[in-house]
Amino acid sequence: MSTIVSGTNGLLQSTDYQTPTTGFSYTFPSSSQVVLLKPATTLLTGTITMPLAPSDGMTVTMASTQIITTLVVNGNTGQTVNNAITTLSAGGFASYLYRSADTSWYRVG
Repeated sequence: MSTIVSGTNGLLQSTDYQTPTTGFSYTFPSSSQVVLLKPATTLLTGTITMPLAPSDGMTVTMASTQIITTLVVNGNTGQTVNNAITTLSAGGFASYLYRSADTSWYRVG
C-alpha cells in the first residue's frame, strides 16, 4: 500500500495494489481509498467488499488492468451498495461515495 500526500493541494490518497487470481475476495481497509487490481490475465470471478467503518463522504475506487468477468461488490455490515457494477473491463474502474445518513454507497464514477 502506498500513500500520496501533496502539500500543494492537500490531497491524501492511499492506494492498495493487488494481484488477484480467479475467485478472489478483497475488503477495502478503512485506510485505503483506491485498489488497483493487476491480475496476470482475465479473471472469471471476484468479490470486493466496502470498508467496515467509512466516514460520511468517503470515496473508494476500484480499477483493473484486466477483465473481471463476474464481479460482486458488497457493502460491509449494515451497508447497501447502489448501482453495483457486475463486471470490469481491462482498464475499467468504478468509484463509490458513502452517505452515512442511510449507510449506503452510491456509484459516482
